[in-house]
Amino acid sequence: MPIRETGWVKSTPPWFLIRKWFDGLSLKNKIHLQIQPLLIALLSVTTFFIYQQVKSNIISSQTQRAEGVAMQVIDDANLLMVTGAISNSIDRQLMIKKIIEGQQLASLRLVRTNQVVRQFGPGLPEEHLDDPLVKQTIERSISAGKSIPHISIELVNGKPMLRAITPYITSHSFHGTDCLSCHHVAPASFNGASDLRIDLSENFRHLNSLLAWLIGGQVALQLFLFLVIGRIAALKNQQQQLELAERQLTALIEAIPDAIFLKDGDGRWLVINDSAKQMFQLHGLPWQGKTEMELADLQPAFRTAHEGCLVGDEKAWQAGCLLVGEENFVVDGGRYVIETRKVPLFSKEGERKELVVIGRDITERKRSEAELCALKDDLEIRVAERTAQLEAANKELEAFSYSVSHDLRTPLRAIDGFSRILLDDYTSKLDDEGRRLLNVVRDNTSRMGQLIDDILKFSRAGRVEINFSEVDMERLAHEVFEELWSATVGQEVLVEIEHLPSMMGDRAMMRQVFVNLLSNSLKFSSARETIRIKVGGSVQGDETVYYVRDNGAGFDMQYVDKLFGVFQRLHGVTEFDGTGIGLAIVKRIVSRHGGRVWAEGKVNEGATIYFTFPTKEKEHE
Repeated sequence: MPIRETGWVKSTPPWFLIRKWFDGLSLKNKIHLQIQPLLIALLSVTTFFIYQQVKSNIISSQTQRAEGVAMQVIDDANLLMVTGAISNSIDRQLMIKKIIEGQQLASLRLVRTNQVVRQFGPGLPEEHLDDPLVKQTIERSISAGKSIPHISIELVNGKPMLRAITPYITSHSFHGTDCLSCHHVAPASFNGASDLRIDLSENFRHLNSLLAWLIGGQVALQLFLFLVIGRIAALKNQQQQLELAERQLTALIEAIPDAIFLKDGDGRWLVINDSAKQMFQLHGLPWQGKTEMELADLQPAFRTAHEGCLVGDEKAWQAGCLLVGEENFVVDGGRYVIETRKVPLFSKEGERKELVVIGRDITERKRSEAELCALKDDLEIRVAERTAQLEAANKELEAFSYSVSHDLRTPLRAIDGFSRILLDDYTSKLDDEGRRLLNVVRDNTSRMGQLIDDILKFSRAGRVEINFSEVDMERLAHEVFEELWSATVGQEVLVEIEHLPSMMGDRAMMRQVFVNLLSNSLKFSSARETIRIKVGGSVQGDETVYYVRDNGAGFDMQYVDKLFGVFQRLHGVTEFDGTGIGLAIVKRIVSRHGGRVWAEGKVNEGATIYFTFPTKEKEHE
């Protein structure tokens, strides 16, 4: 970008921009820019030189031919002079016609000078000296005292013609006669000239064809060299990329902590990385080109390891693909376990070429695995013992809770009965505070009875044997709702029971699930003017999902974990009665059937209880 400094504009030099542009080109384009102009110039000069040389040869050849024809013309004319037929115009015309046809000339005429005209007359019109170029040629020869032919290329009727004007010098000696002396013609004077034209159309056609071939050859050669240069540049680029890839691969191999080495088809080591040298303690040793047996002479550790290496190598060659194995290696009295990965490489003919081996020291891992196995066995024994103890304790606890709950019924009945007698027979003898306290006793007795019943139900849900059968869940939901709905008075209840897939389970337990869930929905929605309950279900993957949704009081999701606990309540007793064990019973029944249960809700916006069971196909599996 130009920078203005003290009135002067300082800009980047053009050569710098050209150099920067050139440096940014690819190697192929650089070679083309350097070689192609020189090549074009060289081929163009060569083509021009060949063209001019061939053209010169054509003109030279035709000039020599013209000189020969000129000599034949004068010889034939002198012969006519000797015979005396020279004065006969018809004989001269026949002579010229014969020469034209014999030499394949475009035209030929004889021109007479003044001294010949004086001796033999003016002759035919075409023999007159009326052509300025012929006259100039004769005059130039007279001045020089010798015959100087005129050779030129002319275009006649669109055809290239070679024109040769040859002046003739008189001579007294011709075939032993002295005819000119009879006519008093001075020797060494010029008595005329021959003016002939040779058609060069065919020669120039060949010349133009040659030029076309030369230009075509030049273009073809340039195209060929263009492709060759492109190929050379591509090969050079590939070579550079291969060198870069080789350096990258070498750096990568050296950076890998695993031992990597390459063997040929006979087991001789070709390449190893530094980790392999360190693992096998080969630093400073001539390992290249040696087998494990030969390495045993350099490193004693190979004496015990080479047999395992050979066996593993042969297995890899036989497998023809990646083979993972383990080999033992003893160095300085320590036993090491090496995990090997061997990949064989074959030629197209199936010959063994190279074997790539990657070795990893897994000694510590094997030791840790052995320790973990020992710990696992010990842990499994302990878990089995603790599980047995826990199962025994659970059975004892359930038996105890069942026994306690059952045994508590007798004194509870006594308390309930005596308190009822007191209210019926001795009310008049009690003051208001006594009657209030007696009512409190009866209420708590009733609540205690409900707790005992729920404990027995919860215990029974875990102890009763499951009788599996196909349960029509839709029909069962309708039956339970009809029983519960009949107990509701003075409220509008809208229930929607969708089509529910059937399941394999205990029908009595499924009935208990619907009783607990639907009764909860009715109870916690009792404050609504219209109670809305929806029961739905669908098969999702390998389980069937059911739900019961209401528009009741709902709950805060941060307390959802307490919802299915025994005696866990999210609402006070004054709001809604109950012991808080209904959902715990639902969870126990669903869990015993291999399902799961969860809840979603929002305060004052209702709640949805989901529970699942395995599908029939999953159950059969």
